Amino acid sequence: MSNFGTKKLVGALALAVAAIGIGTAVQTGAPAQATIVDQGYYWDSEGLHTRTINWINYNGTKVATKSFKAYNLATVNIDSVELPSGYRLATYDEIRAHNIPAVPDLNDGGSWNIGEQTTFTGYVVSTAKVVKADYNIPYKGVVKTKKATNVYTFGSNYALKKGKALKKSSSWKTSYLLSVKGALYYGVGGGQWVKASDVAIQKIGVGHVNYNKHYGIQIWNAKHGIIYDKYGKARKLKGQTNWKVFGTATIKGKKYYNLGINQFMEAKYVSLHK
Repeated sequence: MSNFGTKKLVGALALAVAAIGIGTAVQTGAPAQATIVDQGYYWDSEGLHTRTINWINYNGTKVATKSFKAYNLATVNIDSVELPSGYRLATYDEIRAHNIPAVPDLNDGGSWNIGEQTTFTGYVVSTAKVVKADYNIPYKGVVKTKKATNVYTFGSNYALKKGKALKKSSSWKTSYLLSVKGALYYGVGGGQWVKASDVAIQKIGVGHVNYNKHYGIQIWNAKHGIIYDKYGKARKLKGQTNWKVFGTATIKGKKYYNLGINQFMEAKYVSLHK
């Protein structure tokens, strides 16, 4: 816990930088600015002033507010009690990377006196692990709900937010196919998604492979990687054969037909029939 008294304290960032190592820090989130405000001219019976720290993102959104008491002319350090949960002080390299012309007071690694000024600036960085999509590709098809099914929107780091429920056995056009941490979602418009496990993909036609019957065309996944069988051999679709098609995707700028879940064949080799 912080020690707010008359004794001078070393800023917490000096320890943080020593632990992380200047030049090796990796940014993991959006930094936030901090201001410390004196809440009033008068102090309490113990001679303590109330101070408030507002941690604010670059876009102006407040991350958190922390209040504390300190003696007038006291020198203060910021530690985990004052930092918003899930954030740390930014390193020198991170500050420079954001083209901030000078290292702010709260990030200078030294001691500073809150009695001589009432507003300080500093930056913190989110320590939350950044979640990235496995893939997110344009996908046109139709899905049908297996049961009363919720739609979802995504918050930061792909946190799910539950929305309205869709009726059982209702059909919906799709716009995107998304995979996050191995879970699959279909975009149904308006930034809304349904879980693949809650719906059944509908056949849109039959694809005929227009290729020499003695050869075949490659099967790809949504990340344009080759699909292999259990023996390590690339899987192919033999020429002049027919396959059910469940949707149309754009992968690496090219058109593909979906053979089911994460299997695709390049459309230029296929004629689609209803």
